[in-house]
Amino acid sequence: MSQAASLYCVDNDCFQRLETYPESFVPARNTGKIKSFYTFEGLRYMLAKGRDLETTDLLSDLFEPSTFIGQEFDHNNVDWENEGDGFLALENARIYYHSPDAVKAIFDFLDTVTEKSFLELFNPDEMNHAGIYPNIWNRNIGNDWACNEQHILQEFHDLKHFFAGISNGTNYCLCYVG
Repeated sequence: MSQAASLYCVDNDCFQRLETYPESFVPARNTGKIKSFYTFEGLRYMLAKGRDLETTDLLSDLFEPSTFIGQEFDHNNVDWENEGDGFLALENARIYYHSPDAVKAIFDFLDTVTEKSFLELFNPDEMNHAGIYPNIWNRNIGNDWACNEQHILQEFHDLKHFFAGISNGTNYCLCYVG
């Protein structure tokens, strides 16, 4: 798998500096507590299954929130043929984030999901049929296999642990997919 969602915990002081100097954020640099998720599309899909609209909205933004620091621009009015590279640079310069309130809401939801209820949602055939990245979900077991129940369960535990550790009401969560 080549794509990952990375979540970064930053305190209010760091967030205020990033609002002032967004170009100072380098996704690969550890800005605090960081965790990367390679099964992020599967996690989001499984956690949203059978949930109400409010919860699915929360989960749709889990790894790719709509709130950001950076320049606003209208994707529909971009001349992609002549100006596309410049606008892609603007898009890449944005820092997407969850506010402390959103972090708490995500933690509160994740705290209600048990390991048993999470595992009941794992259906690799359904996920592959739905086109959930990376489309190679399987029931194989062992350390040599990815995108299986064991792998996604570990990332579910990591996700719960990450949000439990940052949900004190003062931390922001920066999100980068790449």
